[in-house]
Amino acid sequence: MPEFNLKGGVLIIGSLWWDPSREQWRQDCLNLNEVRNVPLPIRYGRLSGPDRRYTHTMVFSSDCKTALGTGLVITFKEEIKKFNQLHEQVMALMAAEMKKSPEIDRYNWGWGMIGLAINPTHQLESSEKKSTCQQLKDYWQSKIGKAFNPDEYKVGKEKPIIDKSGNLLINWPEELMDYDFIIAAVTKPALSEYPSPQEIGRRMAYNEYRIYLDSNIKNGISTFQDAEILVAAQEQGMDILNALARASIPLVVVKPPDYEPLGFGSGCLVNYKNRQFLLSVEHVANIKGAGLCIMTYMPTTGLQTNLYSVGSTWYFDQYKLPKNASHHGIATMEELAKFYDETLDITFCEIKEHVEMIQPEWVFPEFTIYKGPRIALTLETAGAPEKGKEYGFAGSIRHDVGAASIKTVPTMKAGLTYGGKIGMMEYFISPDLIKDADDYRGCSGAPILDEEGKLVALAAIVKTGSKLVFGFSIQECRRLIDVTLLHEAEDIKD
Repeated sequence: MPEFNLKGGVLIIGSLWWDPSREQWRQDCLNLNEVRNVPLPIRYGRLSGPDRRYTHTMVFSSDCKTALGTGLVITFKEEIKKFNQLHEQVMALMAAEMKKSPEIDRYNWGWGMIGLAINPTHQLESSEKKSTCQQLKDYWQSKIGKAFNPDEYKVGKEKPIIDKSGNLLINWPEELMDYDFIIAAVTKPALSEYPSPQEIGRRMAYNEYRIYLDSNIKNGISTFQDAEILVAAQEQGMDILNALARASIPLVVVKPPDYEPLGFGSGCLVNYKNRQFLLSVEHVANIKGAGLCIMTYMPTTGLQTNLYSVGSTWYFDQYKLPKNASHHGIATMEELAKFYDETLDITFCEIKEHVEMIQPEWVFPEFTIYKGPRIALTLETAGAPEKGKEYGFAGSIRHDVGAASIKTVPTMKAGLTYGGKIGMMEYFISPDLIKDADDYRGCSGAPILDEEGKLVALAAIVKTGSKLVFGFSIQECRRLIDVTLLHEAEDIKD
């Protein structure tokens, strides 16, 4: 490769500058004593993965050329005089961006690429560096894969921020007139439209993750949206619809050893007495010879499954003894079985390890449920429903089992009012007539919450042709958990 003598650096937006996992790259490749702030067309516009809790990260956007943010340019630590030295820097930048060593030699990959920008003064005939810069552009184009599509680096009707040759289409900053070229990691927005600052901030608040935003601002990396994002991110609490969705845990009953689905339902995680329990209803989980699993919706690779087996669960049989009966007169289980009444529609088990679970993105006509971590409820603060309040629950219905996936339809049942209590069941009044039980099938076991997010019952039964929705009382459930824990403690003591 020919030699060249050009001054270059790395253009940085986001966590490449402050993420501790990239510290070694920064120390090895950058001159940390030569850092410049430059105006850039950047915004928040790409949904992250689980490492950033499905909040938005920064992207370049051609629509921001009049609403600029601020990024950083840092000079290469090593003076680059050969193309192979530049190639080593690009590979190092790719490894830092991807958080792993690249397995490719080209400068673009599945979700991003390394773009090049050249000082426009070197396009002029009078520039003594024109020929060298043209060689650099030609070299760069040779490192971009033939299937590279610039349209993947835009949203909607805006123009791509990258051209077919891998050139970053930004206005050259006046602050960099002594630089000849810069390179930058550029990611695909992968969105149909950009989110509003309010949505960006709410995701950060709901997912309890502001590290990316706060660290960017602290390090002088900013966008035109930051003030509005900060206001939304500081909002306290989660709106009730997102709480209903994130508190509802999707369950599947499977038949070993091939995990064939036999049935679907819902449940919820509750924290109680410094332990965590999964609650659901008996008719979802109690299928002979089958196992109950949580559908985590976590990404998988290879032969992995996104199902988490919860193990054995507790069930409760209820017996009705005659008024004159004495427990001293019942000597065997056979004698007790004569008084069997029913198996209560409640089940639970302890979850003894942390289980990562994701709420998928649900888009309804009037609102959106944001992708993010599931939430656990607090059983100590759960209580009885009251008249004068509204209640709701959420879940997935109409399960379509394919060869390699399960398709579902999300549903949100809101606006319920409290009717009363029959036995251990609380009943609620739906705002609409229940015409089809399949509009609810899959929600059994879902937590019913009040307007403030308090747990009051677990969805159990609906009556078609009416507006009645029955839920197992959470107070009765808590009583059964207390009895179970008491017997568990006595067994350990014995």
